[in-house]
Amino acid sequence: MGFICVDTRVENWERYTVHMDGLERIYHLRHGFDASDSEIPLMTFWVDLMGASMLDRYPRFPIPRQLADSRRINKDDIPQTLRALLHHAEQVAPQGGRIYTMLRMMAPVIAMANRNFHNTLFWTEPAVLVEVLGVVSHFALSVPKCPEDDAQTDYPVFVVQRMVQLACLMILSELKRLASFHWADIGPLCDRFVILLQESSHEIPMELKKLRFWAIVTAYSLARPEFRDSLLVEARRSMSDLSIHSSEQVIGQMKDILWLESIDPIILESIFVSGNGQLQLSA
Repeated sequence: MGFICVDTRVENWERYTVHMDGLERIYHLRHGFDASDSEIPLMTFWVDLMGASMLDRYPRFPIPRQLADSRRINKDDIPQTLRALLHHAEQVAPQGGRIYTMLRMMAPVIAMANRNFHNTLFWTEPAVLVEVLGVVSHFALSVPKCPEDDAQTDYPVFVVQRMVQLACLMILSELKRLASFHWADIGPLCDRFVILLQESSHEIPMELKKLRFWAIVTAYSLARPEFRDSLLVEARRSMSDLSIHSSEQVIGQMKDILWLESIDPIILESIFVSGNGQLQLSA
């Protein structure tokens, strides 16, 4: 386990994979780690999630027993606008079930993070943060990453699902940054998101277009500067499609769905302003 922690710190992902292969073999030989010291399952779970997000892999290990019934999260802490949007989306696009579950799981985590944004103590309790972030991370990372793994979902819906998945993982990466955890996955996550922008959104219902827009703006807000140009073009195109004409509308819509308080809303102003400082509503 110590070697794996070093591997993540120095970002030697090839060696990390070798060590994780060995740890996975031990896990199966011992029929799990639940009988071990309580910290072993938790550490194994967390380093697995770190690598899965970085390397675009599925988690190797299940959620530890001590996290399965966590009561730290109020599962009903979901914005009313998001509730309504997901309810309507379920009616018109039932194939998007994983999208809706991800967002319902993310909402209480974001609400807790926002309430504790200025609470220094909250961000220095690693065991609590692993508990808060771990379960939703595991679910998001377990969602299919390619169409071949999700043959029952129509491709246009799959693309939105993948965008929402990556946007959620980017939010989780930002929360890891706030907690001083490893968050180098933000770059690879942005790379994967940008690749999806070439896919058309014409064949999806309006509810999924709104969730797609949320994912694009979330990615734009969290992306490093070198990734933002591509996201900016698509954000403007989506705004035109959704008849969004002001930064106030964007900010209001994002906050009504899901928004991290650690992200300065001013960044959304740049969606409407071109490089020469002029207002630009579409690209």
